[in-house]
Amino acid sequence: DGMRIDVKKRQQTNGKWIVLGIVGLVTAITGVVARQSTKPHMGLQEDGSYMVSSYQRIESGALAFDSRLINSALSPDGSLLAVIAHHSVALVDAASHKLIGTIPLKGDAGYRGAEWTHDGSKLYVSAADGKVNEYLLADKTLTAGRRLSIAPADFKENARAGGLTLSADDSKLYVVSMDRNCVVELTLASGQITHEFKTENL
Repeated sequence: DGMRIDVKKRQQTNGKWIVLGIVGLVTAITGVVARQSTKPHMGLQEDGSYMVSSYQRIESGALAFDSRLINSALSPDGSLLAVIAHHSVALVDAASHKLIGTIPLKGDAGYRGAEWTHDGSKLYVSAADGKVNEYLLADKTLTAGRRLSIAPADFKENARAGGLTLSADDSKLYVVSMDRNCVVELTLASGQITHEFKTENL
């Protein structure tokens, strides 16, 4: 009789563990399904945006470009956005988000260099070949201006133009020269180098 009671208790205990195991399994499956149902899916979302494979969201009304974007610069009055891609500069109406036009970027885009003059009449963009491209703005259209060198004529390597900024009166342009470890000061009236500020390794 004692053995029968012991076997019966074991059967009851095993039954409880089986039930608990089933409940735990169902709970785990339900959790996985719930997480999958709330995980964003690729493609069009309910709010009109798009989700790409890296789980980055592209908002509705966004503009598509045919190459990787490097930088952007908003005009001083906030009406125009210059978008720097690998091979081109696009001009976008900041209010409507509509593309106005594009212009080729000679020398390809450099490392994070794009700046408008304070009056919004010119745009300067660093190029990967060690020069700075100047663009002139008229009637919401960019045209190519000068190509400014950031290295002496006897420097045969690529000076690699990086970030840049303008003086308050737009008379000087300061450009980082990555491979020469310096900041170059250009006088824009002449387009010539007038000073260099040495730095540590860039």
